[in-house]
Amino acid sequence: MGLYSSIVYLDSFLLGTALYTSYLIKMQIIKRSTMTSSTYRLHRMLFNAISAQLFIAYSFLLFPSAALGLMIFFQVQNTGKYVSLVLTLMSVHSFLDCLAIMY
Repeated sequence: MGLYSSIVYLDSFLLGTALYTSYLIKMQIIKRSTMTSSTYRLHRMLFNAISAQLFIAYSFLLFPSAALGLMIFFQVQNTGKYVSLVLTLMSVHSFLDCLAIMY
């Protein structure tokens, strides 16, 4: 069950990243014909903030959760210290996400 949930979790993030990248490329192509320079600048600021939030989510939610799920699946002994580390990383995500939103 742990491996399956890790794979589903990873696939959803990869699908979101693919959709984000395709939309970004589409907007780069359409940009010159439909956006003014100030609108495009605001658009770029939004995408920078979304990129930062996506990176933070990958680093502090996805990878630690997937690693923990794999440890449970492979029945690694003495996982208590790893669980503490994962929970610490996941709690830091909220703080960093707030900083990314304010930036």
